Amino acid sequence: MRFKWCQDKMSTYNNNIMKNNNNNNLLGVNQQEKINSLVQGENYKYWLGGFAEGEGALVISVVKNDKVARGIVLQPEFNVAQHENGINILYSFKALFANLGHVVKKSGTEKVWIYSIKGTQNIKIFNISFFCPIYSSILK
Repeated sequence: MRFKWCQDKMSTYNNNIMKNNNNNNLLGVNQQEKINSLVQGENYKYWLGGFAEGEGALVISVVKNDKVARGIVLQPEFNVAQHENGINILYSFKALFANLGHVVKKSGTEKVWIYSIKGTQNIKIFNISFFCPIYSSILK
């Protein structure tokens, strides 16, 4: 039941966003308001959690940096990829995580977009605090 409700809502928003924005990455005010409202719902948060489990990734890059003590820096990043028809899902993640992060076209593709949020503090504050309650309620 939860999944069907979210799926219907997402289909409506997908169509509106792509029609109204001619495939660019900026949401109109009405779409952004709808997404901001939608991400407040408990069912939708569970749906986003499941979506991220299937389409998302938590990546920790090791970057060489001679300016730090050990010469390397760990850079965590959470990202979710989606075809342009589902771009509103990516904006839902952005709205959920206090409008931090970016929605950009995936390099080397024409129609795939990525939502990405980077940084240790952002991952700790937003991603872990979002996913821990979801998984703890499922495991009870």
